[in-house]
Amino acid sequence: MITANNLTFEFSGRPLYENVNFDLHPRQRIGIVGRNGTGKSTLLRLLNKEYQPSSGSLNFQSGLNISYFNQDLLSFMTDASLYHVVAAVFQEVLDAMAELDEVTYQMEQAFSEDLMNRMFALQEKLELSDAYTLESRVKRILAGLGFTDEDCDSPYGSFSGGWRMRAQLAKCLLANPDVLMLDEPTNHLDLPAIEWLEGYLRSFEGTLIVVSHDRFLLDRLCNRILEIERGKITAYTGNFSSYIEQKEEALMLQAAAYKNQQSKLKQEERFIERFRAKASKAKAVKSRIKLLEKLERIDAPDSDQASMNLKLKVRVNPGKIIQTLEHVNKHYGEKKVVKEASAIIERGDKIALIGPNGQGKSTLLRVMGGITEHGGNIINGHNVKPAYFAQHQAEVLDPAKNMLDEVLYDAGGMTEREVRTILGSFLFTGEDVLKKTGVLSGGEKMRVALAKLITSDANFLLLDEPTNHLDMLSVEVLIDALNDYEGTYVVVSHDRFFLSEVATKIWYLDNGRLMEYPGSYEEFDEWKNQQLKLNAKADKASEKVEKKAAAPAPAAPVAKPVDKSKEKEQAKLQKQLEEAEKKQQQIRDEIFRLEEEAVKPEVYTNKTAIAELKTKLEQTRQKLAEADQEWERIFELLVE
Repeated sequence: MITANNLTFEFSGRPLYENVNFDLHPRQRIGIVGRNGTGKSTLLRLLNKEYQPSSGSLNFQSGLNISYFNQDLLSFMTDASLYHVVAAVFQEVLDAMAELDEVTYQMEQAFSEDLMNRMFALQEKLELSDAYTLESRVKRILAGLGFTDEDCDSPYGSFSGGWRMRAQLAKCLLANPDVLMLDEPTNHLDLPAIEWLEGYLRSFEGTLIVVSHDRFLLDRLCNRILEIERGKITAYTGNFSSYIEQKEEALMLQAAAYKNQQSKLKQEERFIERFRAKASKAKAVKSRIKLLEKLERIDAPDSDQASMNLKLKVRVNPGKIIQTLEHVNKHYGEKKVVKEASAIIERGDKIALIGPNGQGKSTLLRVMGGITEHGGNIINGHNVKPAYFAQHQAEVLDPAKNMLDEVLYDAGGMTEREVRTILGSFLFTGEDVLKKTGVLSGGEKMRVALAKLITSDANFLLLDEPTNHLDMLSVEVLIDALNDYEGTYVVVSHDRFFLSEVATKIWYLDNGRLMEYPGSYEEFDEWKNQQLKLNAKADKASEKVEKKAAAPAPAAPVAKPVDKSKEKEQAKLQKQLEEAEKKQQQIRDEIFRLEEEAVKPEVYTNKTAIAELKTKLEQTRQKLAEADQEWERIFELLVE
């Protein structure tokens, strides 16, 4: 479908990739990973034909339809409604509908056979394009990304940047392309929207290519990983976790091969030095020298860049109670974002504050940090020194200061040498520390802010999206630092992997109400899904009760003895339901296996093999439909 042959691309005289080769096939789910600056987004732009290779070639299947979501789409502005902006992806259909209205009007004024033929042609075109479900399709996608029906009529320009990016993502999803390319699609999404997007992308039938720092997304969606490192692009089969395992194994093998080759090289060099001056060994020495010149050297197993060295220390130990919230309220005008929030934070608590966007998580964090006025009481415990880490570093860093002065300002008497050492652990060395913070990239600003955090005397951290702009390795360094941290923190993040690694308690903010779950993020997520299932069952059961209540009551109800066999029957049905669910999962796994088989070159290029595979897929999908029906039958009996 897309083939790269000896592809080389240079940016500002620096080669991002040199002589790389790869193939992309239909229905593959591809994750592109690599450190910041290695060229992940650039590769998407090459595939989108915005950039041209410096040498080599990219070959595309004829008529390939590619849809590309990226952060540059934020520059688009208009006063048109949100609905019309998103529905514009079906512009050809909309034009046909408008033309049909015009033709119908003309027919009412003066009938003609030409108009009638044109009307029939337009109607047929609209039916084939499923035009009459267009509005419902657009609104379903928008609802999944968090928009309400009222939002659809609001001007596109009235939405914030994050919500406009969601609208652009909706357009890309609705385009239903052969290849869907997404560059950091979860950046502006809250956890519910990320989970919805995952579910939607699982059903996408084209080829998916995604650049993301969201490890959960890459694990749950991808069956192939392309890693960009040191100018090379390496393909790995499987999801992100599988890639990590393969990568570690490859590095171990490379380290062993490098060590063996280095040992052999030293032996050969000693032989050459020892016998170079002896005429009787001249021929052998010359032969050895030629062999060494031709030998393909194995690279040492190292990475693109050094990793950060992040250590968070507690200099002053606080009391047992870190902070107490008593009936805390916060409102903007008539909108209440925090309502009667009460909680106690104890020393050593590792809290994740989660909830949908716009529900007041960042506001509550600022209230707890004493940055925002509020109602109710916030009481800090003995020796508690809080530090607030803002989501948008541009609001915190002074663009006129260089990074050395910025960190020194809050360093509490530390010397310039000490601060330079800390900045060095964040990969800022030499004259780099004299750069103005206003010219730094998002990732660099984040690292400066983390350096400021280290130099503070804080023992209570309030972290708002600390992983923004950090690559995966830097996120892992931050995870390790927080796990080793002896202090207390509350963190807001939409990175599920990060939350699952650092939180031991969950605060959930919804409609202004603060609720607590005493467990990890993964445990909370499992509990939440169970609650949703229970609620769905309760809704179905209540519908049946309402129907029975609406039916005429019997004239003379007769009390019946309790039938103990009902309990046995219920247990039997519950067991059958569990078995039916296992069967569903087995069939889904088989479908996934067959789909993976279908994207292998030796199968996809073989007409007989692909035809047989399609037949198996259809049969297996039919089995899944039958299994779903059986599950529903058992479920209905269980509810009754």
